[in-house]
Amino acid sequence: MLFLKLPVDIILRIISLLSIEDILSLKQTCRVLHALGCLDVVWHQITVDIPLDLPLNKDIKTLTSSEIQAIVIKALRLEHNWCGYPGRPRQLLQIQRDVIVHQMQHLRSQWLVTLTRSQLAFQLSIISMKDDFCYRIADCHAAAMSFFAVLQSESAGMIVTIEYDGMQTEHLNIYSFTLPHKQGDCCSTRLIHSIVRHTSEGTFSDIQICGDIVVASIARFMDLISPPSYELFFINIVTNVRWTCSAIPLNIERLRFKLLPDRVALVGVRCRTDDCLVISVYSLPSFLDSAKASSSRSQPHEELCTDPIAHYETAVPLHGFDFYISAEPVTNSLGSDDVLPFWFFPSSVTRRGVTPPKTSVDVTCLGGTGRRAVWLRRHWETDAFELMRGNFSRDGSSKVRSLFPKDMALPFEIQNCLSLAFDEATGRVYVALHTGGLYVMNF
Repeated sequence: MLFLKLPVDIILRIISLLSIEDILSLKQTCRVLHALGCLDVVWHQITVDIPLDLPLNKDIKTLTSSEIQAIVIKALRLEHNWCGYPGRPRQLLQIQRDVIVHQMQHLRSQWLVTLTRSQLAFQLSIISMKDDFCYRIADCHAAAMSFFAVLQSESAGMIVTIEYDGMQTEHLNIYSFTLPHKQGDCCSTRLIHSIVRHTSEGTFSDIQICGDIVVASIARFMDLISPPSYELFFINIVTNVRWTCSAIPLNIERLRFKLLPDRVALVGVRCRTDDCLVISVYSLPSFLDSAKASSSRSQPHEELCTDPIAHYETAVPLHGFDFYISAEPVTNSLGSDDVLPFWFFPSSVTRRGVTPPKTSVDVTCLGGTGRRAVWLRRHWETDAFELMRGNFSRDGSSKVRSLFPKDMALPFEIQNCLSLAFDEATGRVYVALHTGGLYVMNF
């Protein structure tokens, strides 16, 4: 074979430019190419454009080629099943009965955090997907509106809740928790910070956690018609440094943001227009860094006065639609130096079949990288509901289909769907119902 007469470094470079499927096929041609295709240097250079179920807090560069191949092959099988028609779940189970789950968030493939409502209060719980055992984390105030959770290690994490006590007072509560190692162990929880604000000072909205920093957006409504103004509230949970960033330096509505270790991205729609999505990335002040902060203190209201690291404006028709930011980078490329390599405009897929005429999206759950999503679609003429799934590529192509085959019998009625959670790396979809009950489907 003339190809094998090339220098080894040239062969390795050529192999690293192939697609994953081509590399796996090339390895089956001969023993020499099989050996070259198994080298770590090859698998550490490839670009993987599908969601991967990677170990927590591990860079793909630190894994061996055999570990990467096993993860990639599993992801390819899921991609084939997810994009196939008709997609049929391999397993459908009911994991809870008679509970009303208002919000869910998966933590890796093993844990599911739920915000459930009882007759008296709201409760935060975490469910182990290995044994379907439910551990209580905390009892919330009379009205717990939302939460955001993150795993910091295999055995510990943090949850931030927005709670309303019915007395025109909001609480931003930050909990740390340790996960049980086996059934019967307790899930230890500790309230580490509680920020109390009167609703006249604005209402908490989105929450983000990155390392030791928690940030929440605050919306101030002047009247019932005008769009709100926004502030960002930062707190370092280690040093207790608090900073309120007022006068957001963008004339935008519907503010979203993405928090990274040393920067924050502000995303919104240009005021009084629905055709311009604005993205600006700013560096965080040094006093929020745990390593640079000398003592606990509160910073005054300040602006993000520095020039943005990056600024983008794009014409995306957003009238009547919402938009989201992916929780993880869009690609697992090891050489990516993008300022902010995240998926910003999942609502732009509305132009590609998510919302055909005379339909609307009632419940949406975007996957971690934005490559996949599930949502509840309503047909206005027939008042019929349908759970949908989508697969979206960076080149703008998409595949949108029903989540289930039309002839598949389900143990619940789709129109009763209240909330969704979706782990795109494992193909696991969670469905909670208005009537009570929580189901999990594995694709």
